Amino acid sequence: MLEKRYRAVAPQLFTANGTANGLITVPDTTLFKVKQDVHISANTLPTLYKLEVKDILSQTQMIIGPDGGAINLPTDLSAYTVALSAVIFCPAEQKRPAINSDEYMRAVYAEEPTVALRTFQVDELGNAYDSTNPLPVAFDGTISIGSVSIVEGGNTLTVNPDGSLNVKIEMESLEIGTVDQGLGGTSAWKVDGSAVTQPVSAVALPLPAGASTSALQTTANASLVSIDSKLTSPLTVTGPLTDTQLRATPVPVSGAVSIVPHNYDLILDDYTTANITYIGKATIGSATSAAVWQIEKLDETTGLIITWAGVTDLFNQIWDNRTSLTYG
Repeated sequence: MLEKRYRAVAPQLFTANGTANGLITVPDTTLFKVKQDVHISANTLPTLYKLEVKDILSQTQMIIGPDGGAINLPTDLSAYTVALSAVIFCPAEQKRPAINSDEYMRAVYAEEPTVALRTFQVDELGNAYDSTNPLPVAFDGTISIGSVSIVEGGNTLTVNPDGSLNVKIEMESLEIGTVDQGLGGTSAWKVDGSAVTQPVSAVALPLPAGASTSALQTTANASLVSIDSKLTSPLTVTGPLTDTQLRATPVPVSGAVSIVPHNYDLILDDYTTANITYIGKATIGSATSAAVWQIEKLDETTGLIITWAGVTDLFNQIWDNRTSLTYG
């Protein structure tokens, strides 16, 4: 803002659709001032010239109304939307409105019990700096802090130079979850307070009577070595015939045996999807759009995985839909 004029403002795109009560949302409202003349335009819509800023609500929202009208009179801007690339701008510098001395004093005077002219700092929207609106401060450098102590109820908790805290837990028991002991146990907890790893030997651990040791495995080892001599031949088999028994002696088959030949069309697709091969089989002359195909999928992405369309090997799938079918 110049000494006596408002600066021109380049077009700012709406970031939300305009509303019937004149509310618009833009990236930065701090470039505008209340009572400043503005124009609004959008694709396929007429440019609105005789408008002014009625109120600035935040850094992104403000109310727009007719130029020269009441300060609380808005303009319906619901037709000016983000989709139509609506923008608001001030094409040229404008003369700032004159404020007489009486109005100036009234604007900065604080009533009782203050009874003083307000001279405290405010932000670009006129909001006072306080705990909820802190003054922004930029700092480039370092700050050195010495010893730090935390005091609560008369007790002092000292912070170690490395930032850690020494904590004493006074209770009967403490449940600890998983403890990371590091690679090779390098971070293992010490249990006697000496900070020295305690040796543990399994030689002197008491074992229950009959526990398995290397000395008690001799008998079992000897028995396993001679197990083949303890088996009689031939073995007696009870129950249904095994595969070995069926192969050893021919099994007669009675009744008529018929062999029905099947002629199929076979289609191979290994180019549609990388690392995937589709194999389709159906009766010769079948249309690829008919649900008469058996489709097998070979996935070589990580090894070889074979699945079937429809989670079945039945001839009831459509070859043309092979890439979108469910396989299992």
